[in-house]
Amino acid sequence: MGEVVFEGDPKAPHDSDAYQRYNAGVSMGCWGMCIYAFSAAFYSAILEKLEERFSLRTLYFFAYLAFGLGTGLATLSTNLYVVLSLCVTYGVLFSSLCTLPYSLLCEYYQSPQILVSVAMGPLTSLVGGAQGVMYFASLMSFVGCLYSSLCVVYQLPPPEGEPPESETQPLLAHI
Repeated sequence: MGEVVFEGDPKAPHDSDAYQRYNAGVSMGCWGMCIYAFSAAFYSAILEKLEERFSLRTLYFFAYLAFGLGTGLATLSTNLYVVLSLCVTYGVLFSSLCTLPYSLLCEYYQSPQILVSVAMGPLTSLVGGAQGVMYFASLMSFVGCLYSSLCVVYQLPPPEGEPPESETQPLLAHI
């Protein structure tokens, strides 16, 4: 906001007009963040009603579409009011990302809960309390950590001064 819309320069001397314009843009960007927060709160409040009329997939698609259009148009525009009004779309996506994936999981994977209950019941009985669930969660977190570090391939940055390699490796390949 400070650089593009207000045409300021954060590296300019602090007493210059360019730096003052940049600061004014940053202040106006704070209003954009307020619009973003209010739109996220409002959309979260009406999301349950929207779920009654539209499918979760449709709402998820709409959130990404709105965000894509909003950011694209905000990038193309230097008009303050256009950029501020498009901050609404950021709140729509944020609200959707905080709620809809969990709703989708619940909708599509309700039957595996029976398997979890069947496994956790004997584990709880074996350990003699609810600590079994925590032990199991801890063990699975450790397994996930090992899996992500040994089996998932990450693009490693080249050491400084060396050309980038096209090869990818697991995170702990060199340990």
